[in-house]
Amino acid sequence: MKKTENNYQLVWVLLAIVVVMSVIKIRYGWKGGETAPLPTTIPVPTVIATPTVATNGAEVLKVDETKYPLWQEVPYSGNGFLIDKYVAPKTLAVQLSGASTQSATKAINAWLATFGEAGRSHKIVFEN
Repeated sequence: MKKTENNYQLVWVLLAIVVVMSVIKIRYGWKGGETAPLPTTIPVPTVIATPTVATNGAEVLKVDETKYPLWQEVPYSGNGFLIDKYVAPKTLAVQLSGASTQSATKAINAWLATFGEAGRSHKIVFEN
C-alpha cells in the first residue's frame, strides 16, 4: 500500500506542474505557434573595415581607401554641421545643427578641397 501511495504522489506533483503551466499560458495569452516579433532595424552602410594581423600580433583595420579616402578624417565638425560617417563609397553624411544647407555646403567643399582630388570626388548627403 505504501509503495502505490509514493507512485501516486509523483503523479499528483506532475499534475500540479501541468496545471500551473496551463494557468500561466492562459493568463498571458500565449497561442500555439506564435513567436515574439523580431526587432527590425534599418541597415546603415558604414565604412567596411577588414581586420588583419600586423607583424607584432596586433589587430589592424584595413579600409579600402579608394572607396573611403577620408575615413581617418571623419567625424569632422564645422560651424553648425557635423560630418559623422560615410553612407556609401565617396558619399559623406552631414547633420545640420544650426547652419543653413548653403553655408554648410560651402564650408564642407572648402574642407574637402584641402585633400585634393580625393576630397573633390566626394558627394554630400544631408541627414536630419
